[in-house]
Amino acid sequence: MNKAEQLAIQINRLLLEDPNVISYKEYENKIQSLNVKGLEEEVKLLQKMISSQRNKGTVSDEMMQDYENKIQILKNHPLIVNYLYEKEEVNKIIQEIITIIQNNL
Repeated sequence: MNKAEQLAIQINRLLLEDPNVISYKEYENKIQSLNVKGLEEEVKLLQKMISSQRNKGTVSDEMMQDYENKIQILKNHPLIVNYLYEKEEVNKIIQEIITIIQNNL
């Protein structure tokens, strides 16, 4: 194992001990057990379909309503709200680490 791999493992280990990362992972596991990921995929698919049909001017009201309903479920589900908050916090930590490394090289 080279030096870079050793450092990456150390950073990973430290990150996994961070309270935000621990909380994020807990929410991620809960969300997976609720199959919320499937709903997220449905929303992404609807977004693509709406975008494609919008270009053609053929977006149905029914499709838009379905999309809006699914978005509201995702936005208002407490687990998802907390998961997204923790995900943002973890991303901030990772970006801060990257910035520190880049500024000190």
